[in-house]
Amino acid sequence: MHSDREIHIEFAALDYAVSGKNSYKYKLDHQDEEWIDLGTMNHISFHDLPPGKNTLHVIGSNNDGKWNEEG
Repeated sequence: MHSDREIHIEFAALDYAVSGKNSYKYKLDHQDEEWIDLGTMNHISFHDLPPGKNTLHVIGSNNDGKWNEEG
């Protein structure tokens, strides 16, 4: 079933040497207090987002575990 408040997002860390080791974290403004660790999964889906402005922050690490703290 399709919903106007459903969204699917894919992202990538720009380290392609061993991209399967890249890790990701996200947080959604006004919903998440802490970063949500996705491990190596590079996609996320949101269902029933509230109307209005929703800002998603994503950070990634390279295959050596160095994180991009700015997103």
